[in-house]
Amino acid sequence: MLSFAIKGFQRLSGCLWRSIFTMWDAITYGITKSMFILQYIFLGLICVTIDYLLTLPIIDNRDFSRAMVDNMGHALIGGVSWITVVGIHRKGILQAIGCAVMSSLIDVDHFVMARSLHLKNAVSLPHRPPLHATTILPFVVPILQVWCAQNIPCLHHLPYMFIVAVLSHHLRDAYRRGLWFWPMGSTPPLPYWVYLSCVVILPVIVRDAIEAIEKLPVSELGTDGLQGKAIQEQV
Repeated sequence: MLSFAIKGFQRLSGCLWRSIFTMWDAITYGITKSMFILQYIFLGLICVTIDYLLTLPIIDNRDFSRAMVDNMGHALIGGVSWITVVGIHRKGILQAIGCAVMSSLIDVDHFVMARSLHLKNAVSLPHRPPLHATTILPFVVPILQVWCAQNIPCLHHLPYMFIVAVLSHHLRDAYRRGLWFWPMGSTPPLPYWVYLSCVVILPVIVRDAIEAIEKLPVSELGTDGLQGKAIQEQV
């Protein structure tokens, strides 16, 4: 009788622990999914907030204030977009800072084209400067992939960071002026909801692309890909 009671207690205890672990897994999964969704909502809210600040008279009526807020917006959106790609950890935060800097520095070409350090000259160009052409991506990204990503272990994500920095910057500008595909020309200005959707979806596409490339069999990567994958495994 006692052994029967002990076995019954053990079974009851086992069922109880399985229920607790199942509930814990469900809660953890729910939190993970919620955080996954919230980070994209947060990215969209950053875009909306920056765009709203640019409409305030105290900022919009001053060239310097408008340029500073707009450039800081590019940097912030670029950095948060990259964090959304790789997640929040020490290395990811450092990479996000690098992505933010790259997204901000794209506007330097305004001053280069104007051949002047005066802000008024830089924002009054007759046409957009070269780094604002989205067609720079197919030229620069392969160079970064071959020159940096496969030879410098700490930079194996640089091509993807460059894509996020450039596209997040160009998509924000496209709301006002469209995307510029040199030498073919520019698209019409993007509707606001299209611009927001593209900025939010960009990290999803880049993250999925990174995962797909890293899962490629060695035979499909070739010699260069093998070197790149070996470097990624070392990091």
